[in-house]
Amino acid sequence: MLAVFCGLIIQLAFMIYRINIKYEVIIEKVSNVKGFFELAEEKGLEKGLELGRTEGREEGLQLGRTEGADMVSELNTILAREGNLEKIIKANTDKVYRNELLKKYRLLK
Repeated sequence: MLAVFCGLIIQLAFMIYRINIKYEVIIEKVSNVKGFFELAEEKGLEKGLELGRTEGREEGLQLGRTEGADMVSELNTILAREGNLEKIIKANTDKVYRNELLKKYRLLK
C-alpha cells in the first residue's frame, strides 16, 4: 500500500512539474506577445509622428508659397498703379530689391 501511495505521489509530483513547465512556457509566450504589441505600438507611434511632421512640412511649404505669391502679386499691383514698370521688372529679378520693396510697402510680415 505504501508503494502505491509513493507511486501516486511521484506521479502527482511529475504532473505538477509538467504543469509548471507548461505554465512557464505560456507566461513566456504571453510576455513575447505583449512585447510584440508594445514594439508594434511604439513603431506605429513613431511612424505616425513622422507622417504628421511630413504632412505638416508640406502644408507649411504650400502655405508659404501661397502667401509669398500673394505678396509679390500685391507688390506688382502697387507698382503697376504707380506706373513704374522698371521697379516691377527689377523686383521680379532681384530678390534683395524685392524684399526692400515688400518692407517699404509693409507687405512683408
